[in-house]
Amino acid sequence: MPNSFRTCLSDVVGPIELRPSRWPLSLYLLAISLASAAIAISGLTLAFQAVAVLAMVALARHEWRLWHRRLRISALRFSPALIEVFLSNGEQLVVEPPYRCLVTSRFIALQVPSAKGKAYFLSKALTGKMWLQVFDGQIEKMNFCRLRRVLYLQRQR
Repeated sequence: MPNSFRTCLSDVVGPIELRPSRWPLSLYLLAISLASAAIAISGLTLAFQAVAVLAMVALARHEWRLWHRRLRISALRFSPALIEVFLSNGEQLVVEPPYRCLVTSRFIALQVPSAKGKAYFLSKALTGKMWLQVFDGQIEKMNFCRLRRVLYLQRQR
């Protein structure tokens, strides 16, 4: 077993401050581009295309506002035993294994207990859970790989 793998499963890493990421804006612009292309080739009359574009702009503006109001991870500390998440509003959440997560090479989505009084969507209010994302550019590559390993090995199956 490589040494980095052993230390990954025994060390506590953090707290790590997260840097801002360009991924959300890039994904947002990609979605707008795809929706615009779909409207353009839809075969609708010009009047219906104009209505569809206005509806898309209104929906995009609403989603952008929701994205900026939602809670974000400002820092995190992790070990195989638990993950401590420090949110942008000052709250601290603790998540224990098995982790409910989505782990890819570019981002991590981790389900955590919903912060008190911050259920913006009905699904969060009903389940008491919310998803938080960490993108690969927000923390150092080594720590991102360690976090991916810890979550992947102790994920909920």
